[in-house]
Amino acid sequence: MALFGQNACHAWGQCNAAGTIYDSYNLSSVTDQGTGDMQFNFTTNFNSQYDYAAVGTGRAETSGYGNAATVQVKYGTAPQADYCRMTNTYQDDNNNGVYHKDTSHFSFLGVGGDI
Repeated sequence: MALFGQNACHAWGQCNAAGTIYDSYNLSSVTDQGTGDMQFNFTTNFNSQYDYAAVGTGRAETSGYGNAATVQVKYGTAPQADYCRMTNTYQDDNNNGVYHKDTSHFSFLGVGGDI
């Protein structure tokens, strides 16, 4: 069932760290900006850089600590109407609160807002 309209997710995708998109909606490409740093480029821009919110989930390739990864908007980058930058980090195996950037899978990115 397709969901369109005001309450729909206006961009989403599943990809790997190399930028290969497995499936998506309103994502034209994914650009690798460095270890654990990905840029998700929208096919149709949002109304402005402040008209959307992005969330993500990921899986760490190199951590034996449950393979859970945190995906968040990249700190220090301004939001843009045509793309968002996300980082992927995981907690190290010692469970000591040390986090590392990872070349893991960005399993899912969902973006809601006004197009």
